[in-house]
Amino acid sequence: MAAPADMTTKNYTGVWQMNKKLGVDYDEILSAQGVGFMKRKAMGAATLTITLKNFVANGVEHLEVTQKATGLNGNTETRALDWSEKANDGLFGPVKAQARRVRLDELEQPFLKTGWTADAVEHGVIQTRTTSTGDKHWVIDQIWGFEDMQGERRYVRKIYLINDDGKKLEKRLVYDYMGPVA
Repeated sequence: MAAPADMTTKNYTGVWQMNKKLGVDYDEILSAQGVGFMKRKAMGAATLTITLKNFVANGVEHLEVTQKATGLNGNTETRALDWSEKANDGLFGPVKAQARRVRLDELEQPFLKTGWTADAVEHGVIQTRTTSTGDKHWVIDQIWGFEDMQGERRYVRKIYLINDDGKKLEKRLVYDYMGPVA
């Protein structure tokens, strides 16, 4: 389902489900991150649902992100949008993660800058960067915003990944709006 027309990049609060028909196959991204074959297949068969909550605490914008996939363990993390590094050890091994709100003209990769709705230009987008610190090295930038697709407003995450094998990926994940946060 399309995102509400009045939802902008200033507030992503809602429940979202990955749309595998409008987005890309996530397997290539997971493979480039060193995720094993069996785990990738399990993740590919699962339905991913994300609950996002925007809020401000101590003058800093935050996002609470809860991810649940059918048949797999879910997790919740709170990200301060201040570009500070936060260490984590999860599905992808040890990583450093950062997040911020950023203007499109501040982004380096052309793929990440284009195709967004007017509110992304006005309010900026969310940029997350995750850098692996384990044996398999990779860096992934995700840009969160809205695109008009087939006449509907969609929540999209554009991904630019580069790994130590020199592999570069530009991918688009698309999400359906499932409703407000309960």
